[in-house]
Amino acid sequence: MKRENGRVMIKKILKYKDHSDFKYLYRSGQYKLYKALSQFLASFILTWFLANFTSKDFFGNYRFILSILGMLIIFSLPGMKDAILQSVARGYDYSFIAGTKKAMKFSLSGGLALILISIYYLLTERIEFGLVFIVCAIFFPLVHTLDGFYAFLNAKKSFKKEFIYYSLINSFMTVSVLLSVYLFGENLTTFMIVFFSSQLLFYLYFYLKFKSGIVDKKNDRELFTFGWFLTKMNGLISIANYVDQFVVGLFIGPANLAIYFIGIMLPNKIKAIINPIFYTLYPKFSADEMNLTKKKILIIFLASCLISVGLVAVIPVFIKIFFSGFADSIIYGQFFSAALLFIPLNIVFGLFFRAKKRKSAIQNPIIISRVSTIVLVFPSLYFFGIFGLIIVKILEQALNLIVNLFYFITLTPHLFGEHI
Repeated sequence: MKRENGRVMIKKILKYKDHSDFKYLYRSGQYKLYKALSQFLASFILTWFLANFTSKDFFGNYRFILSILGMLIIFSLPGMKDAILQSVARGYDYSFIAGTKKAMKFSLSGGLALILISIYYLLTERIEFGLVFIVCAIFFPLVHTLDGFYAFLNAKKSFKKEFIYYSLINSFMTVSVLLSVYLFGENLTTFMIVFFSSQLLFYLYFYLKFKSGIVDKKNDRELFTFGWFLTKMNGLISIANYVDQFVVGLFIGPANLAIYFIGIMLPNKIKAIINPIFYTLYPKFSADEMNLTKKKILIIFLASCLISVGLVAVIPVFIKIFFSGFADSIIYGQFFSAALLFIPLNIVFGLFFRAKKRKSAIQNPIIISRVSTIVLVFPSLYFFGIFGLIIVKILEQALNLIVNLFYFITLTPHLFGEHI
């Protein structure tokens, strides 16, 4: 009887493959998938090279620097990109220019914060780190804001162009930084100069290209307020996303950070592949062209279970083949895979609430789950080591999903129907 019920459920789920919403997700999502695979390939090549052909300390220091930059991303108004997408999707093309300029001005404060960090390292006679953060301070206001043209392309549903441009930029950056290591060795300062400049050249070109095509200067009065609101949320997410790597690098050392990062790399890359695919739904949600229903939620959750279980089996083989010097990383990756039970649905709920501008539903799940992570990360590392950090990251996603479900049911009961 149970087996028969299972067959019936599978048939019900499979029949929706021909639904217009799923056809849209496939048609548009394929370019997001190509983009994510391109990102994965470039990131994998870079990680593989650094893990196998440089010291664990160099690789760990590189990840430590990126973790600091990730936590400072709030100073670049990251929420402005989502606000630009939402605004342009509603017909306010000029929001791309106005939002980018606002973000660039605000991001100067991030550059100042990085200069203060560099002064600290120079005063403590860690000259290389001091120079690296001066480099970061110079590039920060531009690199983390001029990439807003991706949001503009998303709003226009130009997913194919986005894939082509992103692949071009990412490929050039990867080749450039690999050459910098080959030519100059383990020089962090040179590495970061090449890392930033190889992206900035393209960002500047595409920003000017799309800016020149915008004639209508109609303003969206909600752009800046909504962008600032989303920035607070995105900033909190970024801090929670990088704080685990930061504390490992700071308190346990760069070599251990390298081991930890290799362990959680594959689950994080799967998340990075899933996120842009679902992102194609954002303009549809924004324009009220698609709803979120119980059946869609169930399908996403079942797919998440398959991905999580599959990763547990794949990770040991993956690490043994490509990162043979990181056997200690395997158990971390397998354990961390449990987070993927919750991540896909959290992504979809987050996009849905942002598109509908449900501010309480946007902020409260993020605040509750991410603040819990930030508060627990230090004691969990102290008492349970790296495994404690992974437990906190899994709990973060589980808690986020619980609160998301609560808001979805209570704030949008008219959308929680049976019709897909």
